[in-house]
Amino acid sequence: MQGKIRRWRRALQLVTLAAFAAAPFLNVFRIDLHRERVYLYGHVYPLLATNSVGIPFLVIIPIAFILALFLFLFALSFVLERAFCGWFCPQGLLAETGDQLGVLLRGRWGLWGGSRAPGRRWRLGGWPRAGAWVGLTGAAVIGAGILAFATLSYLVDPPYLLGSILGLREPWVAAYLAVTALIFLDIVWLRHLWCRLCPFGTLYQLVFAWLAELLRYSFPGWGDTLRVRFQRDREADCARCRYCEKVCFMGVPILSRDDSPECVDCGECVEACAAIMAGKGRPPILDFSPPRPGGTAGPQGEGAWLFHLSRRAVTGTVLAVLAVAITAAPLLVATGAQWKLETRSGSLEPGGARFTYRVSVTNNGLAAHTFRLVPEGLPRGVAYNRPEAIIPSQETRQLVLRVRAEGSPTPYLGTGTPFRLVLWEGARRIAEMPLTLHISGSLG
Repeated sequence: MQGKIRRWRRALQLVTLAAFAAAPFLNVFRIDLHRERVYLYGHVYPLLATNSVGIPFLVIIPIAFILALFLFLFALSFVLERAFCGWFCPQGLLAETGDQLGVLLRGRWGLWGGSRAPGRRWRLGGWPRAGAWVGLTGAAVIGAGILAFATLSYLVDPPYLLGSILGLREPWVAAYLAVTALIFLDIVWLRHLWCRLCPFGTLYQLVFAWLAELLRYSFPGWGDTLRVRFQRDREADCARCRYCEKVCFMGVPILSRDDSPECVDCGECVEACAAIMAGKGRPPILDFSPPRPGGTAGPQGEGAWLFHLSRRAVTGTVLAVLAVAITAAPLLVATGAQWKLETRSGSLEPGGARFTYRVSVTNNGLAAHTFRLVPEGLPRGVAYNRPEAIIPSQETRQLVLRVRAEGSPTPYLGTGTPFRLVLWEGARRIAEMPLTLHISGSLG
């Protein structure tokens, strides 16, 4: 088991970090303050566009993502408690990177301060030690700069941000340097201080944990969450070496309290215990398990706890899917459009008559859409085109309808022939306009 948990954690943390960095470049979600636009799943929204009751989508979209994030965290904590902090959080990966660098160079947690920590340490002196400090510090600065760029890309177009940084243009160059410095300090000095102040961690302790406990109490058949627990019924087997507490970067006193709110269920103590107990030929006393009746940890016989946990996992999955659906809710806003007949002309030609209608269409929706003009109610023998155009959000295009009436033009003179001009947005009929085919200089 030694090392497997950490490898899985690192893989999940790196995937989460990569998703966080790639999201603004893929236009999954970002706000472009320079161009005054909001991007959501590839759709472009005007920054100050409002819904039917006047609420800006600049407010609606971030709120939808915050609600979805809270619901996703609750779904995860419903099954695995604070596993997000220990297994997914990108900031947690940065803090642990600072931990490992500190152990390599100083034998302590972090590059600045920190208590003593077990693990491999570089025994360097003189110039090699100075070179290692310079190299790791430079790597930390470069990593912090890359992450700062990815973070600010949520607020401004990445090419424009890069140009601002290289051209030393305010205010983005100042913002970039400030975010880079903050991330660098988090790696080398602050480390897990943010984990103790994190609003998500606080939210978990005050809300998620309480709700999960309330659900477990109200529906006992659903069992408890899966987390790191000390098997109290095997306490006599414990070597009391406290190696499990020494490897804990959060400083949780796991032997005296395995339900500490600061525990992020990272599993470092589980691997440490497994390594010690393997020398005695016994299973680890610390493991990931739900409680047994009577307050101890471990399996509940016949896989009962696994069944209860799977029910929780299904519920958590449903909540997670609902969270993703909430983020896409703004895409369901109906498209709005304004259209106006700008010019109409009619002329007699050999063998018939030709009519032209120029219509301006303004897309008031929150993303680009395809608009099409289709005449309805024209008599047989009348040919026409179906003009269409992809119109970006908040922009106007002209669509030109051309009608050709073959044969005698008599029916289209005088009072003319009425018909309807219909505006389609994709496969949706959104408006119609009554018109008349006739030879005159007036619109109609």
